[in-house]
Amino acid sequence: MTQDKGKKTGIVIAPNRLSSQALEALIDEFILREGTDYGVREIDLQTKREQVARQIERQQIVILFDPALETTTLLTTEQFKRLNSQNFEILAER
Repeated sequence: MTQDKGKKTGIVIAPNRLSSQALEALIDEFILREGTDYGVREIDLQTKREQVARQIERQQIVILFDPALETTTLLTTEQFKRLNSQNFEILAER
């Protein structure tokens, strides 16, 4: 996120503002960043994509754009709350 006089700045992006290809790429990056699932049973990539897409729809995952770095990432609402508690400024909301 951008630094401005000690404040981190980012922009929350509504999912419908992204193309389906861009959203799918963000979801894939998020899934791969989270690591491999070694639970009782392996979950295939398509199922994971669908799960994350539902979490985005339910606003359990936030799409955040960093204007300084020109990057976009997905954050869980818990990760986003931690950012908000750390002097984070939201420029735009969904």
